[in-house]
Amino acid sequence: MANKIKLDLRSLTVPAKVQFMRQVVTKLTGNADFPTPNPSLVAIGAKADELEAAYNLQQTAQQSAKAATTSLGTAEDAADAAMNSLAGYVDEKSGGVPAKIQSTGLNTRAPKTPTTTLDAPQNFTLTAGDNEGEVDAQWDPVDRSRGYELQISDDPPTPTSWRPGDLPSGSKTTLTGQLSGSKLWGRVRALGPKKVKSPWSDPAVKRVP
Repeated sequence: MANKIKLDLRSLTVPAKVQFMRQVVTKLTGNADFPTPNPSLVAIGAKADELEAAYNLQQTAQQSAKAATTSLGTAEDAADAAMNSLAGYVDEKSGGVPAKIQSTGLNTRAPKTPTTTLDAPQNFTLTAGDNEGEVDAQWDPVDRSRGYELQISDDPPTPTSWRPGDLPSGSKTTLTGQLSGSKLWGRVRALGPKKVKSPWSDPAVKRVP
């Protein structure tokens, strides 16, 4: 069985490919076994020259782009610093009077409004966990919440059957150590600053794996 040529051009860098092409041209020049290469060796050499030129142009452009990006970042940082200094000057001289500040084209910050209410978490679900006795709980995040309080209950839930679950900071948690085969109920509420608490979510139920 005749051997087939393995070029593997995709594994070569552009400089290595140019070198390889020129090496082949050198080896084929005057080779009696291959008197009329197609494409011609001149054409192959020209393609190697074109590839090298395009690569060098790309490298130059890449270095220019890096320099331009660095220059842009430096200029932006300097512009931000200047505007922060100007804002400090206007803030001091205006005495905090909104009309004076706005007359300069600068904007005033909206006054902070205290969080007095939180919405109940939505789309609370319970799903089977990865291991026996585990149940995953998940819900939609609540704006301005600082954490959540989860409660669980055996089946059926009653007003007095709910007991503490987890206190996750995010909108999901895994309940471990649950009785496999039992029905587990859960609900969650959001916790905010100054002991603000949302209403409880709609409860969900899942049989523990």
